[in-house]
Amino acid sequence: MSLSLEAGAESFITAVAYAPYDSLRELIEGLTALLGDGGKNVLVSWNCEPDEIDFELSASGAALDSVSFKVIHYPDHHRLARAARTLFSLRVSKLELCLAFWRALRDLHRHITTDEFDRNWRRPFPESEMRQLTEALRAFKRDAKAKTVDRAV
Repeated sequence: MSLSLEAGAESFITAVAYAPYDSLRELIEGLTALLGDGGKNVLVSWNCEPDEIDFELSASGAALDSVSFKVIHYPDHHRLARAARTLFSLRVSKLELCLAFWRALRDLHRHITTDEFDRNWRRPFPESEMRQLTEALRAFKRDAKAKTVDRAV
């Protein structure tokens, strides 16, 4: 599967393997945790054979509403800190980051047949986790709207 990220002038493209990590599921679960009370830091590892990359997501700010997102590259599976380098980074709101990933995941799910996804990724699309992410996004938006109304009163 290929991954493509863009933010302003920054971009990142790579191909990732289906094993040994269940990266897509871990990404969806991490985004869901980030939106809820359970996630301040999320790490998702991807195998690019022989390279590996990590998606590092760290919530910060007074209300933990800002997220630092980094793509860290390792030349091999040893993942030595001295060999790591940051390939892509940005700081955005939690909602902006999670919504962008949700849209891309939804588009992936809509535009690829189940059999094709299963054959290429060697596992089914994480349907249940995607539903949980969708619900977490809805709840997060409701809470944000309620907080805005409370501040205005």
